[in-house]
Amino acid sequence: MRQRSVGSTRAHTEPRLIAQRARAVRPTPFKQKPVSESRNVATTDNRAAFDGLAVRALLDDTGLPPEIASKIRPIPITGCWEWIGARDSRGYGNVKLGRRVRKAHRVIYELLRRPVPPDYECDHLCRVPWCVNPDHVEVVAHAENVRRGAARWVPGERQRAKRRCPWGHLYTKANTYVQPSTGGRACRICARERKRAASKLPTAIPA
Repeated sequence: MRQRSVGSTRAHTEPRLIAQRARAVRPTPFKQKPVSESRNVATTDNRAAFDGLAVRALLDDTGLPPEIASKIRPIPITGCWEWIGARDSRGYGNVKLGRRVRKAHRVIYELLRRPVPPDYECDHLCRVPWCVNPDHVEVVAHAENVRRGAARWVPGERQRAKRRCPWGHLYTKANTYVQPSTGGRACRICARERKRAASKLPTAIPA
């Protein structure tokens, strides 16, 4: 039977023992947060504290309900009251009252100023859709709101300056239909072509 020499066995085991001892005494590395991460945490804490003070100031100064005041973030530089609650696709704030969803800027205006007449709308003078500061809102008629270009993504003045429909037909007096409720224009030629195309569609799928 072959026997191993003492010298060869020691030569094989010594490196392994040294590695095991090194792993046993190796200190656990200290994980320090990056400076940017700790700075962001401090900024978030300061912002939360500022928002809490702003909400309490709104409660004391305006008397708004807590469920509404807690969703307002005042912006000192611009004076806007940013609505941090739910918003629609255009940026306007939504607030649920009972089973109805209403625009936040209109609800807050009625709570702090006066009721808005049925045929009137709230125009943002600051041109910030999510602002709910009643001082930045003016109650105007719908026609005036459209004339000012209340829809900032499709200004009224730019629409009225167009002389042709999207398909190239002239907006003449005979070819233009004006919507009574909104004042929007529609091309009569396009409307007739849509009706003609719809009438040619099959009403039922043949068996």
